[in-house]
Amino acid sequence: MGKVEQTGEGQVGREARVVALWQASGRTPETIKRYLGRVRRFSRSCEARGMDAVLSLSETGITAFVATHCRGKSRAIRDEVFAATHSALRAWAFALERLGFKVPPWRPPPRPASIPPLLAEFAEYRRRHVGVAPGTIAHEIACARRFLKFLRARGRRLSAVRLADTDAFVESLLGSLGRKTVAGMCSALRA
Repeated sequence: MGKVEQTGEGQVGREARVVALWQASGRTPETIKRYLGRVRRFSRSCEARGMDAVLSLSETGITAFVATHCRGKSRAIRDEVFAATHSALRAWAFALERLGFKVPPWRPPPRPASIPPLLAEFAEYRRRHVGVAPGTIAHEIACARRFLKFLRARGRRLSAVRLADTDAFVESLLGSLGRKTVAGMCSALRA
């Protein structure tokens, strides 16, 4: 539930606070007027469908809104309406968030790619026992995936890997990547 319901502030008070933020950030009166028109239209639409307008503030929510309100219109008109609505409602969402309202993420976080159990175990070990940063672990996993794919293409299982396989992998990388990049990948694989 958004902060509005908790404070009883209402739409008018919320709009006034957002407008003050927009004015302070240098938005023109004309832009603010256009933004408020889009926000009000979106809010009425959500209300008519029994939805919370604040909790519907996301790129997905905007896409659904535009699709509903532009049925039968040309692609060019839909794209134009989407762009204008997107700008207004994204600015609205950011302003509400800055004012302390609970607003959903604009875009849902990317789903983590599923990784084989062996790599998941490796990642967990690196995170928990060695304290490696998540970005480093992601890089190491990407390098390990590439190496495992290379081994599969050669018909080799990880348990039967030979030094010649590793050398061939490094040689294949040097054909398409720079030396520093390859050195970083070798370091990641060594981990």
